Amino acid sequence: MSKDAKMIYAQSNDIKARTYLEYRIDMKKKAIAELETKDWRAKKLEDIYRKSVIVQKTGQ
Repeated sequence: MSKDAKMIYAQSNDIKARTYLEYRIDMKKKAIAELETKDWRAKKLEDIYRKSVIVQKTGQ
């Protein structure tokens, strides 16, 4: 996916507009949401494939 200069500029301005505290709160919400869905995803995959699965969170 190619990004043009306007999109990059808009994204960087959005990031700069948020305070550090707002950024940390957003990242905390994201992490909590990902962990809450982890068990649900594992159960759904087990139901679909009828095998035991391990779901892990990786990356940032």
